[in-house]
Amino acid sequence: MKQHEPRPSIDGFTLRRKTSDVGGLQRKNLATPEVPQQFLRSKAERTNTAVAHEQHEILPRPEVAQNSGLKRTDIDESLRAVDDDRSSKKKRRKHTSWYRRKSVISACIVVLLLVGGSIFFLNKLMAVSGRVFGSGSVLDLLGAGAELKKDANGWTNVMLFGTSEDDIGHDGAALTDSIMVLSVNKSTKTASMVSMPRDLWVDYDTACVAGYSGKINALYQCYAENGDVSKGANALGDKVGEVFGLDIQYYVKVNYTVVRELTTALGGVPVMVESSDPRGLYDFNTKLKVPNGQVTLQGEQALAFVRARGDGGGYGFEGSNFVREQNQQKMIVAIRDKALSLGTLSNPSKIFSIMDALGNNVRTNFSTAEVKTLADLGKQISSIVHINLNDNNKRVVTTGSYNGQSIVKPVAGIDDFTKIQAYIKSQMNGGDIESEDAAIVVLNGSGKVGAAAAKQTTLTQAGLLNTSVGDTTYTPTSSVVWYDTTGGKKPKTQAKLSSILGVKPAGTTLPSSVQSTADFVIILGNE
Repeated sequence: MKQHEPRPSIDGFTLRRKTSDVGGLQRKNLATPEVPQQFLRSKAERTNTAVAHEQHEILPRPEVAQNSGLKRTDIDESLRAVDDDRSSKKKRRKHTSWYRRKSVISACIVVLLLVGGSIFFLNKLMAVSGRVFGSGSVLDLLGAGAELKKDANGWTNVMLFGTSEDDIGHDGAALTDSIMVLSVNKSTKTASMVSMPRDLWVDYDTACVAGYSGKINALYQCYAENGDVSKGANALGDKVGEVFGLDIQYYVKVNYTVVRELTTALGGVPVMVESSDPRGLYDFNTKLKVPNGQVTLQGEQALAFVRARGDGGGYGFEGSNFVREQNQQKMIVAIRDKALSLGTLSNPSKIFSIMDALGNNVRTNFSTAEVKTLADLGKQISSIVHINLNDNNKRVVTTGSYNGQSIVKPVAGIDDFTKIQAYIKSQMNGGDIESEDAAIVVLNGSGKVGAAAAKQTTLTQAGLLNTSVGDTTYTPTSSVVWYDTTGGKKPKTQAKLSSILGVKPAGTTLPSSVQSTADFVIILGNE
């Protein structure tokens, strides 16, 4: 038998073969004098053997070992036991070696998955950012962000509008039936949202297929020649800003599909259905049917929720477009809240699905660095003020007929947006002044035609809506003097007037020649 050479183990140590002890019989002592001599040969007789042994070598076994106390079968069984034991140890060593190699391989696989996943995520993000954002690099999303554009009052105003251009065969696919403005204030960490009535009548300021004027939902199509999203969006933003009295710095254009795919990627979003009908909402055209209360919507049902207005039959859509606009605002907030939830941010599958939905269906002039800032700011805003232009108590728009069409128009007149602007600004500021509902009158004692009306416009634009004008024979000694007849019972309005007029109230009692029941009386004199 050949002697086994020591073999190095996988950890660097030398493994030496141990002698096996089977039933008290060691391998090196197997050839004992108890074995009959006829089965043995001397060292001299085996001089030609390749490997010499100090002990006698066992000869090939005859069929039966004669006159032997130890049978050859016993020896063979002992040898097999030794080999089996050696084989078992070898298997254990192989198993240990494979286990260690398997651990290393598993670790490598994990690293590769992490690296590969990161590369896939980065590639996905780069592809999406290239299609969605106006400028910047995907790496900007990992940086500190960039300062957002804002107006004189610190508001960043974003116009969101949607078309159905992705809906093949849809009539009027480029019409913007969904328009709203989201305003955020970085300093106060506040936000508001207001919808633009799609049927509001406006001037297009250029010749369009629909003429020089018409419903605002056709304006984007008028300017977006050959699919120029930027040109159409900027023109629409200018007009929306003119109506609302806001500086629109950014736009986000979405397709119908984004609602369907985004809500599905998020696993459904919860919205509150608040219909005046106890049965909830039902729209025959879209087949939407939901009860009042909180419901979770996704896919086609979510899309139906933001499109339905009950014009094909159903219930719960009193006010038609106004109900739809409120539902669209609810959906935007619901998507935002669900997207920022921990369950979404910690789920790579959902993140990739969201990225696909956005990449295919969203276009914006935000840079990637600005989006990073906006996302960080969004996490700090706990609630959004919803501004309803058709509120029963403070309605600033109404429906009517113009040029043979059913339209929406300002209550102040077809081209007078002052009350709309004032109401929006008051609500953006929390509606505190509006809640006092103070009556304000501006009396012209200067003799200058139009002086009172001009001052009324200034007050309205500042968010003071309940104003009126008149003339008086009383002429103050200064350019303006005013009185608080409430005696300080409406402090927020008083503070606002002090800021606008630049002077404190002259008192609570009006001059004897001035008669008025208003809470605040402003008298204009000669400058």
